[in-house]
Amino acid sequence: MYQTDESGFLLGELNGEPVGCISAVAYDAHFGFLSFYIVKPQFRGQGLGIKIWKTAMDYLGADRNIGLDGALAQ
Repeated sequence: MYQTDESGFLLGELNGEPVGCISAVAYDAHFGFLSFYIVKPQFRGQGLGIKIWKTAMDYLGADRNIGLDGALAQ
């Protein structure tokens, strides 16, 4: 995935500390894929994850079909 879109890997930080990440890989103008979305447990429930998510969605844009990974436990 990294070879497809080197800019599609995002790290969320708070005061210089990594708190979460997501990949938002743009395969072409019509398709992207979200994956690797996780926030450290101690930073969950504070709105930080949704900021990472929105940044990824903005990166992929509104005109692209977007697939995503999901885990039943999540």
